[in-house]
Amino acid sequence: SEVAAVRDALVGSERDGEAPGALDLTRAATRLLEDLSAMDPQLQAQRERIVDASAQLEDVAAELRRYAEEIEFDPQRLQVVDDRLDDLRQLKRKYGSTIAEVIAFGADAAATLREWEGGPGGIEALIAHERECRTVLAERCTELSARRAAAAADLQRDVERAIHDLNMGSAEFVVSITQVEDPEGVERADGDAPAVRIDRTGADRVEFLLAPNAGEGLKPLARVASGGETARLMLALKSILADADQTPTLVFDEVDVGVGGRSGQVVGEKVWSLTAGRAPHQVIVISHLSQIAAFAESHFRIVKAEADGKTVSRVERITGDERIEELAAMLDGEPPSPASRANARELLQRVEEWKGGRRPQAVG
Repeated sequence: SEVAAVRDALVGSERDGEAPGALDLTRAATRLLEDLSAMDPQLQAQRERIVDASAQLEDVAAELRRYAEEIEFDPQRLQVVDDRLDDLRQLKRKYGSTIAEVIAFGADAAATLREWEGGPGGIEALIAHERECRTVLAERCTELSARRAAAAADLQRDVERAIHDLNMGSAEFVVSITQVEDPEGVERADGDAPAVRIDRTGADRVEFLLAPNAGEGLKPLARVASGGETARLMLALKSILADADQTPTLVFDEVDVGVGGRSGQVVGEKVWSLTAGRAPHQVIVISHLSQIAAFAESHFRIVKAEADGKTVSRVERITGDERIEELAAMLDGEPPSPASRANARELLQRVEEWKGGRRPQAVG
């Protein structure tokens, strides 16, 4: 303790390797002056003053020893005091720089609480209002969950039909709707189900699950889909939700991976459908499949050339015969043959006829 440290400074401490204390040093000084004063009486006065100081230091050391012996050391009490001081520091950090400011804050808070408890909008009224709000919230969440479950069943059916059309084999798609239990949450209005956590979107946690192949377990879409599968699944979802989706521009890359000519036409139809309807989108598709490229309203190709010893890429819009040549090359390779050019023209004609039957008709 601090008291023991002061006493050690006076009488010395064995803990510090028998370091001398102030009394040891004054006694040594007294002995030296005693010898010197025998030779020079003028030093006798200084010797007597040191002797008096040494006597006073001995008295102080004795009193400190008695004081330390009378103190009752209580570790539990010390812990209580330390905890209390820590509480006070926390209070000052949050409610004021001094104890007086903390007390004033507490007084203001107590006065505000009394006003709430005693007025027309008292605490009981607030509790009752909260109870009413939680009841309404539970009803809304239950209704929203039921609508989501119904919409999820329709979406699963439509997406599975679409992914079958898009040549994704026996892939299985499921919309998972779950809730997270939370004792502080809202109780559901449909029975004795436990309270669940809610946020601004409701009580449901919605996740898309996919099993890419037969026999594989369902896993979150982001963890199991390849680039091409993701593009085709997004195409399936966007084609089904096209009228509700507000995204102005959609970009599909690798949408033709693993897709043959027959399925390519279905992909092209679904992509083009996103540009029509009540909520049309601008759609950008990167494709190497002629059956998809034929549906483009604007067809571009990327051309690489060497300039000043460097390879430069540029994007060119192609129309007319140039587009026929490009589609023919996509169908049959370079150089295009007369038959591949005829196939390209027929492909474009068939696509235009298909579009014509689906474009909205002008009125008036």
